[in-house]
Amino acid sequence: MEQSKLESAKKSTTRREEAVQKIQELNTSFSKEAEQKLTQKLETVQEKKNAQIQALQDRLRDHEKHVEEVRSKKVDRSTSQEDAVAQ
Repeated sequence: MEQSKLESAKKSTTRREEAVQKIQELNTSFSKEAEQKLTQKLETVQEKKNAQIQALQDRLRDHEKHVEEVRSKKVDRSTSQEDAVAQ
């Protein structure tokens, strides 16, 4: 009788330990998966941010070129007007 109680208790303890181990494995797996997803998301956000910054820098460079062209044309026009007035 006592032997069967001990065996039953041992089986119960073993099942509990297995359940705890399985829960720990699931938690570990979930944590790793969540960390990987977060890392991927952060990398995607960083790449998108860098692309937006690059696009903005390109637009600013183009704008700067246009400003220089307009400024150069204005200087040329004012110089030619001064020459015309001087003659």
